Order: sequence, then structure tokens, then C-alpha cells
Amino acid sequence: MNSTALLGIADIFKSFSNFREALNFYNKALTIFRDKEDLEGENLVITRIANVISDLGQLSQAKNYYEQALEVLLVILQENQDKQAQREQNKKPIKTWLEHQYESWLENTPEVAESYRPGVYEERLRLEN
Repeated sequence: MNSTALLGIADIFKSFSNFREALNFYNKALTIFRDKEDLEGENLVITRIANVISDLGQLSQAKNYYEQALEVLLVILQENQDKQAQREQNKKPIKTWLEHQYESWLENTPEVAESYRPGVYEERLRLEN
């Protein structure tokens, strides 16, 4: 059974207050998410486990699970920041290349460059109308 199905079954058991079975299925789902290195899924399941344990009144143990979920969330956030930084870094060479191509085009086509000089294009439009 896949992790999403196990998670759904666990949620159903939780909704009927069958916490023991809910925990059983949450733990199975957690194992799969961890095997797949799916941090978002892992975080979701750990949080749901913490919720069940909290519902059972075991607040100290629930706190431990919430702390685990927070640790996983911080890893997710760091990975997202790293990916965003990499995307920004990847844009720089493209922008530089485009700027170079544009400058080269203007140098090789002086009549076009002249027509885009500030005020020239506007004046030409005014004369045409």
C-alpha cells in the first residue's frame, strides 16, 4: 500500500477516535515517506502522530513529536532557500548573455540603435502621425 493510502486510512481511524489503529497506519506511512526521503510527507505524518498522542493526553510525548516535525520543517525551509538561491544564480549567466547579445546587436546595426536612442523613436512617431 502506498503512503497516501496509509495516511488516509489513519485519518479515518483517527476520526472515529480509534487512536491505536490510527497510530499504526501513521507509523507505516511514516516509514514509507522516510524511505522515499519525502520530507514534506514525513513532516505531515509526524505532526498527525503528535496530534493523536496529544488527543490521548500524553502531552510530553506529543511535544517530542512536534519538535521532530519542527526540525523536519526547518530542513525543508533550508532546502527551499537553497533551491531559490540556485535558481537566482542560474539566471545571472542568462541575463549577462542576453545583455551581451543585445549590445552586440546594437553595435552591428547602428541604424537600429539610432532609432532606439531616447527621443528619436518618439519624434519619428510624431512625424508619422
